[in-house]
Amino acid sequence: MELSDQEIIAKILRNDSSVWQYLYERLGPLVLAYVMRHSGTKEEGEEMLQEVMIAVWQNIRDGKYNSKGKFNQYFISVARNKWLNKLRSKKSGLKTTDLSANEFHLADDSADASEDREEKENTFLLMEEGLETIKEECRELIRLFYSEGKTLKELAEAKEINHGAMRKRMHDCKEKLRKFLANRKSSD
Repeated sequence: MELSDQEIIAKILRNDSSVWQYLYERLGPLVLAYVMRHSGTKEEGEEMLQEVMIAVWQNIRDGKYNSKGKFNQYFISVARNKWLNKLRSKKSGLKTTDLSANEFHLADDSADASEDREEKENTFLLMEEGLETIKEECRELIRLFYSEGKTLKELAEAKEINHGAMRKRMHDCKEKLRKFLANRKSSD
């Protein structure tokens, strides 16, 4: 059963524990794959997933969640940021707190759902990889446009350029990403 973003938020605010199993099944594999692809182990990925769930719960409870973007993208963004912070702290030698209190062991009862999730995971991972190959400015524009729902007009105003120039810049950024994806798919 698919839950809308509003249903997910409402269940979190009601402390409905079923939402965590839903998120674990739907988004857990993406978080695990991201961590493992970025110098982490499966165990670190599982710990990170739990830290992300706690952070998401706290942000929603405290009114810090911005509902402009899609919840899935928000969840993955929290995971990415938390993992990058953990990697930075490892490099600098700082200790991080292990917030892992429980391990989730859930089985998927549907082969179709598993295939669908695997396809989404592969697409997500390919997009993440592609985004890492383009310039920081392009990554930021794409994130603001697609994840946070900013309009080209808003982006143009923020960069202090005209709308046409922003439209061209966004087109160029998306074209670079498309080329990466096309090259990657043809090499697989």
